Amino acid sequence: MWHNKALLKAQLFAWLLAKERLPTKHNLVKKTIVASDLCDICRAASETASHICFLCPFARQFWMTIGIDPLIYDVRQLGRLRPNGNLPELHHQVFYLLCLWALWNHRHDVVFCNLDASVPAAISKCVDECSLWSERLKPPDRAVVSIWKGIFSSPLQLFMSCNLSCNPYSIYLMQFRWGTSPLR
Repeated sequence: MWHNKALLKAQLFAWLLAKERLPTKHNLVKKTIVASDLCDICRAASETASHICFLCPFARQFWMTIGIDPLIYDVRQLGRLRPNGNLPELHHQVFYLLCLWALWNHRHDVVFCNLDASVPAAISKCVDECSLWSERLKPPDRAVVSIWKGIFSSPLQLFMSCNLSCNPYSIYLMQFRWGTSPLR
């Protein structure tokens, strides 16, 4: 996980993430900067790094929608991330960091820009970032980015063509159409 071609800022982000050192509400409560550690997206659990990336219903919808199950639920296990589903082995760590980076930045947009939580917006951000992140890869390896874009674009096309809202029933319908199983 630590030897990859992700952007340097994303590698630093991953290190802080794995050490639980990001300014999550859980950490900000410990420093008496905020009064509540309740997640601003789901308003149901403590906002830890693991919650933002894997456990929040929003994060679970994100992973379910793109058809990738990270198979870990604790950020301290980032080194155990492995490719699965349609995700190729080549640079899979960069793909996961791209997704985690998008989830973190989307949380930022919800908290500080008063935007609504939106799985399509988070996925769209991943598609936009793919081209930038591909520049860090060797030219022969850049073809993997088109596979990543395909992973992200299929759900986006479905959202746009069916005008689905981002609710659990819509996600269930998408899974039924694609024949994928929900996250554990």
